[in-house]
Amino acid sequence: MFNRKLIALLLASVSAAFASSAVAQEQPASQPATDASVGRAETLAISGFDDALPEGLSAKLAETMLCADSGVPAVGTGCLKIKPTPKAGKTVSATFPLPTGASPDAYAALSCFIRVSAKAGQVSLRWLAEDADGKTLFQRKFSAEKKDRWTRLFWPLTAWRWGSDRAGDWTQVKSITLVVESEAQDIQLDELAFTGSPASGAQADWLLKVAFGKKKHLTAGEQPLLVASSSSHKQPDMDKIAANFKLVETWMGRVLGDAVRPVGGDCPAALLIFADAKDWQGFFTRLAADWETSAVSPTGTGFTIQTYATSTYSDKFGWDRPVYLHEMCHALAARQLRLLNGVAGHWWLQEGLANYLQLCLYPSSLNRDEFAANFTKPVDQTGKGFFKPLKMLVTKDAGTQEYAQLASLIGYMLENKPQLLIDLVKATADGKKIAEAFDKNNVSLDDVEKAWFDWGAKTFAPDATPPNGPGSFFPVPEEWKDIATSRPASLPAEK
Repeated sequence: MFNRKLIALLLASVSAAFASSAVAQEQPASQPATDASVGRAETLAISGFDDALPEGLSAKLAETMLCADSGVPAVGTGCLKIKPTPKAGKTVSATFPLPTGASPDAYAALSCFIRVSAKAGQVSLRWLAEDADGKTLFQRKFSAEKKDRWTRLFWPLTAWRWGSDRAGDWTQVKSITLVVESEAQDIQLDELAFTGSPASGAQADWLLKVAFGKKKHLTAGEQPLLVASSSSHKQPDMDKIAANFKLVETWMGRVLGDAVRPVGGDCPAALLIFADAKDWQGFFTRLAADWETSAVSPTGTGFTIQTYATSTYSDKFGWDRPVYLHEMCHALAARQLRLLNGVAGHWWLQEGLANYLQLCLYPSSLNRDEFAANFTKPVDQTGKGFFKPLKMLVTKDAGTQEYAQLASLIGYMLENKPQLLIDLVKATADGKKIAEAFDKNNVSLDDVEKAWFDWGAKTFAPDATPPNGPGSFFPVPEEWKDIATSRPASLPAEK
């Protein structure tokens, strides 16, 4: 049976030992782990693989079997052997349903004993944490070395990255899948479980360690908001940035209503400010190493991944920098609205919201005359004009040249179709077709395109009065009405 004493993880060591990549404890095949080596803690047992295969276990291009006769199990009387039967271009995997009613969110890490047989020195593997629809919410890539010994690995939940098509939280995880991504003769597992109690603030602690290591840095904000900087910002400036972050959260909650469905746990919406471009790139290099994935090279002045907004310090702007607001909006749209950054279908809403809010508060980011000139021309249905047909805009990942149009589209919906915008956000976050949102509001995409264009032609006509002084585009949201973060068009431009 499943041995709780032997599978437990010492609670006091969770946040320290689980700071980044998978943590290994090696045990000889002839010598099972002892209580002293792993401590004691409550666990969510998936299977000890002693008496039978776990209920609901399924495999693709692999045979699964108990292997009591193939060497001494790590713990107990049996273990699981996964024997791949690969086909070119196809995925080898094994899926383990979680016990009914179980939720991994109360645990610190996924853990198991593992050993592999392969021609190469190691096997590339990946865990997927999936919801009831089989959509990947989290993933964790790792490598297992070819050894005769059992190795016990821990994968702290703080260091799993999101899936590529849906955001969620650990309360929604209903199964985990082991994907075999390189040649292996067999993979053996034992004592598969979620284990340990998460330390308060563990996600933020992990993020700060990856971002700054031992480098001195300042922080501000209250959960779920975090501002951290290793730059020249002083604490009063950090507090002002955090206060602005809070206003973005409040604004988003007010205008998007029940589309606000935050991911659970202590996952922060964070703004990380680095001293210079070298430090900025260093963060993504370290993050990629921790996630065992390819590093991105951020361009421009800001970049957001998952709920982690990033930028650099600028003497020109100080604390009141447009890109900070823009990237904070991206981070909150991911955490609060479950909209993914950089993913087709989600992109237009992410960029529309961020650019709309930026133009509300920093109108010098764009020349209003560009709107005035282009709202006099019909939308080029081939997509070669300044404005793109909405059928193109909402279905693909485009570039910065579409930001202005997206901002105006969000502005139109907030003024005229607020419920449509809420329903579009919810449908997108839930992986549904946005046609459902249009149908629910008794309007078509073509109807919206025409109404948006007519609204824009009137709103941005040369003789129209800007709502917030010369050069402005949209009214200042009520959250900023009496606060000095609203800037005139004369503020130095950051586009």
